[in-house]
Amino acid sequence: MRLLLLACLLSSPAAAQSTWVVQPGNPAAFQELQSAVAAAADGDVIRMLPATIGVSVFSGILTITKSLRIVGEGTQPNSPLRLWLAGELDLQLAAGKELVLANIDFAPFPAAAMGSVLHIVGSRGRVTLNDIAALPGRLIIDDSHQVLLHRVTSRSRIDIADSTVVATECTLRGRAALFELGLLASPGLRLERSTMQVSHCAVAGGDGAFDSQGHLDSPGQRALVATDSLLVASGLVTFSNGVAAGAVAPVLADDLHLVAPTPPPTIEGTAVFSSLALPNVTSQPLVRGGSATLTASNPVGGPVGLVFGGVGERRSSPGLQGDLWLDPNAICLPTAGLFLASWTVAVPASPALQYTSYRWQAVALVGDQLVLSAPGAAFLR
Repeated sequence: MRLLLLACLLSSPAAAQSTWVVQPGNPAAFQELQSAVAAAADGDVIRMLPATIGVSVFSGILTITKSLRIVGEGTQPNSPLRLWLAGELDLQLAAGKELVLANIDFAPFPAAAMGSVLHIVGSRGRVTLNDIAALPGRLIIDDSHQVLLHRVTSRSRIDIADSTVVATECTLRGRAALFELGLLASPGLRLERSTMQVSHCAVAGGDGAFDSQGHLDSPGQRALVATDSLLVASGLVTFSNGVAAGAVAPVLADDLHLVAPTPPPTIEGTAVFSSLALPNVTSQPLVRGGSATLTASNPVGGPVGLVFGGVGERRSSPGLQGDLWLDPNAICLPTAGLFLASWTVAVPASPALQYTSYRWQAVALVGDQLVLSAPGAAFLR
């Protein structure tokens, strides 16, 4: 088992060429993310550490086109960096490039009120948001087809257009209304002409706001607004309205195709529902020196295996239904079973594994077809 573990973990590409540090107040480090990105080359790591005085803030506008791994490091081991996002971060990756943004706890509503934006636009490369908490402002994904959100908690307006996106083990909640700032609530998710997979996710509309007298000032919002899109759900996925949304359906649709294991929530508009129980994976965070369990599930009770390995281009594979998001040359099958297949992995503390990315998917026999699940992801730190 230990040899199998090492083979699986070492199947991912080697660690970065160089590591750069951003820490405001530290004269030996970069004072802002923009300078570190300018100095870095493809494949490098940028560590973002807490400011020595005050708080860590990102402001201005930054466009990233390089293959980078940007990771936050909080005040405690494996804790996220608390970062105030008060500007615009644009991710534009060419084909063959990869960007990972991991372990950051973005500051909530004050930054949102300043119009902060995380924008993934025109990306032909791979973009992964891993262990991101309290994403404020707006997340916009436009014309990008390899975007993976894993363990992302959003309190923002999320707009996805002309894109292919996966969200696993996420909480996607719309922005709450703020009476004092005149901000309206937003849906948890807005889809236009896109394909999205969600697995073990909660999607909820933003809460409404009340004035000082307790009167409703601004209503809450729906969970989802979708136009001309395909949404595939697996595992436990919920859609709910925000507080004070009123008696409206949690989903507003205009030509939505929803694939899910159980009947959909109340939908207003035009939608087609296909009942299909798809394989899925639940996970615990993978960290160096710790242990975690990954469990692949086949809801129809047939054979299922866990596929684990390095990050690859999203691609179709002959004989498989669904896309493979792993590198087919850096892949292993650590466990298989009937209905469930669990793998408990004790991750070595070896520095050779630091800042490496992994992905996993379930592969299951559903009827007479082999079906791939939505991918999950880890970034060791």
